[in-house]
Amino acid sequence: MNKEASYSDEDLINLARQGSMEAYNLLLSRYNNKIQQIIHLHIQDRANVSDLAQEVLIKVYRYLHYFKEKSQFSTWLYRITQNTIKDHYRTANLRMDMEPEYAENYYPSVELSPEYLLINIEFGDQLESILSTLSDELRLCYGMHILDGQSYEDIAKKMDCPIGTVRSRIFRARKLVMASIDQL
Repeated sequence: MNKEASYSDEDLINLARQGSMEAYNLLLSRYNNKIQQIIHLHIQDRANVSDLAQEVLIKVYRYLHYFKEKSQFSTWLYRITQNTIKDHYRTANLRMDMEPEYAENYYPSVELSPEYLLINIEFGDQLESILSTLSDELRLCYGMHILDGQSYEDIAKKMDCPIGTVRSRIFRARKLVMASIDQL
């Protein structure tokens, strides 16, 4: 096998089926750039293009004996390339669908760890103890704002007092809570 142009696709296919790796390599070298161009039209990532082109070449090698010469080799090769691209997207979508489930099952959330729960319980008890030392006005304003997420205006309406009073109560409550936490 000395010249690429002297052999037709059919000749190279027959030689490759008989075990000639040189014929196989020559056949695929004719189409390698075309395969990569087709893949690159669908997938812009160069690493994936090379990987998928390799996958196409492996499939051609593996299934060359199944090629029926009813169509041209290039048509058959194009179909393998298209199916490889579809398989790539199918597995990528499957992987994306399964990642959240995998993350939940195999990487349990830190929030569910026994240590986290214990710390949360202890901190909750300590915070409850600290809040119980505040006056009713400070505790109510602080609780409605911090724990319930209510605005100063809403709290002022419910407590029937000016917004400035609500602000100062929340400020004082924060200061007392932080001082108590620092002492722990």
